[in-house]
Amino acid sequence: MLVLHRRGFAVAWPYARARAPVAAIGAAASMGSYGIALWAMTRAPVATVAALRETSVLFAAMLGVVFLKEALTVRRALGTAAILCGVVALRFG
Repeated sequence: MLVLHRRGFAVAWPYARARAPVAAIGAAASMGSYGIALWAMTRAPVATVAALRETSVLFAAMLGVVFLKEALTVRRALGTAAILCGVVALRFG
């Protein structure tokens, strides 16, 4: 809405049309991910599925360090380790 207000429909519409395929792929992936999570919650305890969904943070951190050349700070490493410990606790506990 802000783009429409500031730049008008003549600018916003071509911009949105040019990015529609990528937006559609992202929307489909998001809906698929949510559907898989709902299905998993019918097969396993909800708390376990919800906790394991948070492991996406681990992958985001890894991708950020490897591909985006972000710094792996002590704070990020400790956060990653905490998530990893939680996943291990779920597995064995």
